[in-house]
Amino acid sequence: MSNTHFLKNLLILLLPALLVGGLLSIAGDKADGLKIGLLSLCGGAVMLLAYAKHSKIMAWIASVWWVLFVAHSLILSASWLWYDSSLDAYFVTQSLANTTFHESVEFLQLHAFNLVVMMAAVVLTVFAYVFILKKYFNPSLYQQAKRWHKIVMFILLLIGVAAWAIRPIRALSPPIYWQTYHHKIKAFRNQTAQHQTWQQNWLNQARENGIYDNVPAQQTMVLVLSESLTSFNLSVCDYPRETTPELHKRLPEIRIWCNAYSPYPSTLNALKAMLTDVPSDNPDFTPTQSLQAYAKQAGFKTFWLSNQDDSYLSSLFGSFADVAVYNNKRSGRSSVAKDAELLPHFQAALNDVAPRKLIIVHLIGSHPNYSARYSAEFARFPNSNDAAVEQAVATQLQQANAGFWVKQQRDDYDNSVLYQDFVLSELLKSLQHNQAAVRSLIFVSDHGNEVGHEKDFAGHSPKTRAGYRVPIVMWDSRNMLPTGADKNTPIDAAQLDENALNLMGIKLKNANTTVIWHEQNYHFPQIQNFPYWEK
Repeated sequence: MSNTHFLKNLLILLLPALLVGGLLSIAGDKADGLKIGLLSLCGGAVMLLAYAKHSKIMAWIASVWWVLFVAHSLILSASWLWYDSSLDAYFVTQSLANTTFHESVEFLQLHAFNLVVMMAAVVLTVFAYVFILKKYFNPSLYQQAKRWHKIVMFILLLIGVAAWAIRPIRALSPPIYWQTYHHKIKAFRNQTAQHQTWQQNWLNQARENGIYDNVPAQQTMVLVLSESLTSFNLSVCDYPRETTPELHKRLPEIRIWCNAYSPYPSTLNALKAMLTDVPSDNPDFTPTQSLQAYAKQAGFKTFWLSNQDDSYLSSLFGSFADVAVYNNKRSGRSSVAKDAELLPHFQAALNDVAPRKLIIVHLIGSHPNYSARYSAEFARFPNSNDAAVEQAVATQLQQANAGFWVKQQRDDYDNSVLYQDFVLSELLKSLQHNQAAVRSLIFVSDHGNEVGHEKDFAGHSPKTRAGYRVPIVMWDSRNMLPTGADKNTPIDAAQLDENALNLMGIKLKNANTTVIWHEQNYHFPQIQNFPYWEK
């Protein structure tokens, strides 16, 4: 068989996989498009065997295989075309979980034409492919193939099988994906009901336990919750690379604590501890109090502006806000949305006419993958023009026995820190230009990351100090805070809610007076499992 004939026949076998993957890629999700395209490759091998063995059963299996994958790709693509978002995104899941039978009928009526076109496309695709097979495909492809032809086909088959062996890729296959999605919708409904009960209890507790006599009549309180940002990599905290030039400029007007510690090395538990009364040694505790509830009881309009797509946090905190914005369309490491995309939404919240506002900005920060967390103009490290600084960083990495991959991750991580410095500066600038009588801001990361600080590893780290050590930045328009960088005082980041309430003028009955970070009598609490990374 000539090379031309081989390539033509191979292309015919691969055509469904190219269609399956290409459709979703064009619609908006290149990563998942590639994955389901690879998963579908095995269908080509089944079709080839069907021809080789003259088996109608195998031909039917291959046909059903392709129909399932094409339909699967069409549905996932439709989510991007209709919502510009993944089907797994919080607001899509929320919509599906809360949809009634009548709303489903209305949706089907509204999109009836598109749905008919999609079904027709599946049917026509199948018939077109069958026609191409019968007219152009040479069944003797494998028997007449040269040695390198067989090697190519074997490699493609191996790739398809390997895709099924990798759990995150296999999870996108039609049967597993839709079974998981069904359970996700069911769990979401149960979770939402539980969170609504919690939220009502929080409001009841806020009515009973809050003292609101000294709340300013006009105030904007901003909480900026970053992600995976350790203070070990902030130049304002003595890191060699200049990763925080904007914070350096603002030191005369802000307070930054370099030696703060998050109680947990993961987002969910950390934010529950920071925004509610979940203790630092019991992540399964059912929260009874909430910063948002006290703010609501004091007459604050609450905002949740998020660049993370996390269904649990969105249900627990986002749904409790008066205004919620979800900028990110994808979950976890595959996300490429930049935090600066929240700036217009933040400005809109500042411009809201409500006299009292609590604006919580949830950034994706320096979450892995680090290279996706900053725009191109912030790719400044390594800096070949500063050999002494680069040598200092190289020495740190060498002491941790960091390999090539972790060294590359450190460069990307530092670029993401530089980008965070820019985003925080822009948020602070907008707040300072706002006309509210009282304005306050607290910036904190949910937890840190290990990036070659103590070992040859990059990512979330429950067993190293960098997994917990975070920066805290505070600013207040009343000039009531000390300024500059405190590089030594240990700070408990779990006390974020008490410190925010203090700036807002909200007092709690029987409150602990030693939890305010900037007060002279502050001391780090006695926590049974601290240092966390040694437990």
